[in-house]
Amino acid sequence: MLGSGRFTHKQDYSMGLHCHEEGQFFMLLRGTAVYITDVGEWLMTPQHPCWVPPKTAHGVRSRGDIEGIVILASEEVCVELPKEVSIIKTNPLIDALLDKMSSCANESEQLYRLWAVLKDEIVNAEYDDLHLPVPQDERLRELTQLMVENPADSRSLEQWAATVNLAQRTLIRKFRAETGMSLVAWRQRARVIQAIKLLNSGTSVTDVAMSVGYDSLSAFISVFKQIIGVSPAQYLQGSTAADAS
Repeated sequence: MLGSGRFTHKQDYSMGLHCHEEGQFFMLLRGTAVYITDVGEWLMTPQHPCWVPPKTAHGVRSRGDIEGIVILASEEVCVELPKEVSIIKTNPLIDALLDKMSSCANESEQLYRLWAVLKDEIVNAEYDDLHLPVPQDERLRELTQLMVENPADSRSLEQWAATVNLAQRTLIRKFRAETGMSLVAWRQRARVIQAIKLLNSGTSVTDVAMSVGYDSLSAFISVFKQIIGVSPAQYLQGSTAADAS
């Protein structure tokens, strides 16, 4: 089975964990969305489409209007693709393929030919770090949820440890063991993910920096560039170019 189509969701949208027999490749044309699995969260933007393998439990939530393109592919036609949820960086060829595929009839020969090219692009694409691994320990999950809900929370490591009733050294060791990241790096990434949502909603860079917990605009820009690869202003220029194309 191979199909394609466009979708639109008005205002906030949320769907709990579920799975499909087919793999799904999503490209947003407008807005942002977060894909959720039992091991993490992935941010999808118009520059960062998302691959969800077949039979992978996932949920989604978005704020504001979103519009995009989805490709549905049965398991036998996507065996070469990643076995985990993946965010990639798009390119003009991927954009053109998805636009063309969205107007093709399901199961058509043309759609299968385009899919073969798209698969090659996905396999060879540059992958992105817009991913928040979720720890298994319930206390650490509580901590990460608090950070996501309020990225401006400036509690120290000692204070976070006390919040979840763990010794500071134990918190540091367990968090890295379960996520592969330090708590500080995880919080930075969570802040940048929230910042991208705000930037895409039209919030100014200065207001975004304050909203996600940075007193210094230069510090926010530095962390944003470190994680995303470009400054907030350059990111917004890319978003504008994508919207206009």
